[in-house]
Amino acid sequence: MSRSARPACLVALTVVLVAAAAVPAAANTYSVRDGHDISNSSALDILSAKVGHKDGKLLHAVVLERSVAPSSLARIGGFVVFMLDTDGDKDIERRVYVIGGSKFRAFVTNGSGRDIISRASVYHPNARTLGATFNDGLLHADGYQWFSAAVTDGPGDCCIDFAHDKYFFIHDFTPPQITSFGAGIGDFTAVPDTTVPITWNATDTGLAGLGPWAVREREDGSTIWQDLATGRFPIRDRVTDGTKTTNFIGEEGRTYEVCLSLLDWMGNRATSGRYAFSIPYDDDTEIFDYSQATTAQQPAADAFGGSVTVVSEGTVTINVPGGGGLDLYRGLVLPGGFDGRATISVNSMGSWTLDESFSYIDGPRSIIFLDGPIITETITIEIITGGSYGFAIDGYLGGPVYVGETPYDNCGGPPPTPTRSTTWLRPSPKFGSSVYRLWK
Repeated sequence: MSRSARPACLVALTVVLVAAAAVPAAANTYSVRDGHDISNSSALDILSAKVGHKDGKLLHAVVLERSVAPSSLARIGGFVVFMLDTDGDKDIERRVYVIGGSKFRAFVTNGSGRDIISRASVYHPNARTLGATFNDGLLHADGYQWFSAAVTDGPGDCCIDFAHDKYFFIHDFTPPQITSFGAGIGDFTAVPDTTVPITWNATDTGLAGLGPWAVREREDGSTIWQDLATGRFPIRDRVTDGTKTTNFIGEEGRTYEVCLSLLDWMGNRATSGRYAFSIPYDDDTEIFDYSQATTAQQPAADAFGGSVTVVSEGTVTINVPGGGGLDLYRGLVLPGGFDGRATISVNSMGSWTLDESFSYIDGPRSIIFLDGPIITETITIEIITGGSYGFAIDGYLGGPVYVGETPYDNCGGPPPTPTRSTTWLRPSPKFGSSVYRLWK
């Protein structure tokens, strides 16, 4: 859109720069349209402006109403400039100029335009498209707000065409960061219930804000992720730091994997690592065979599954399901506050004594891991003494040896997203007239 102006002479701009070879057209691009709004037929008129990024390079370009060559650009005293606000305060911190002459030249300056920071590569894929590519490290930012201008200052010309003349548009080239995910779910000493809260936090530093997300789950051994919960942070609020909790309800004796896929509103994606956790078998399931047992009355606070089983004498046999050659976590879930003693053997091989009064039973319940061969079939617990309350059992955990964060995973792909459009870009309110000073 046009704004009449008479920019200063461009003598200061005609520095000798040799443009580096142009890089391929950037990925992750979008365009903003600008109408045919310059009446002077020889002046530069922007029809659209685009921005993109790929492999550490940033692209800015305009498509003009008519073709442009280096000599014709110089003849009309014209240039194209891209104004970048790198900290969101609506002041310009970087400018990218493309000028004419014997050849097109491009360079990056500071916010005032007086100090050249670096040369840039000219982007001129066709007669009407002109722009530049440059290293994103020149901005010292993860994203920025921008607008473009085409300036004409030849005889009889009087025009600056802005795209857009009311708004900055956001270009975020940095994925959001998942700062925490699944805290505590890999901690077997906490012994999850069948309902496992999955809490995560993410931040976005590139100005676009956190966008759509999906927490996904699959049972151990499966290759297919299922959506456990999906959502999105509001576009208008431009959330830069967000925390969510999703409750996962599992089945006893099963092991699950969970992961997080997250986009910012520019489409940059982050994923968490995979986390695995197992749900214990409760003490009242059929894998337990009690020779003698009574239900505990005290103490039994915060028991897994709501109860514990107390054995005063005799033996307890745990017929462990699964195995199949897998290396398993084999552990008793024991409640705190009891003082019974028992000997434990695995597949009739060896035995060791467990005293429930030992300090390693910390808090309402704990996992006591058991030694044994890789293929575990039967665990035998022989009561030595019931102590004051009896030997108490709260459950059995037999998950694969697979817990905590594992290497990067695709997590089933991006979360569900709305149709991409420039409304994602969340333009800032109208900026002040001071940004129109293209050259001081």
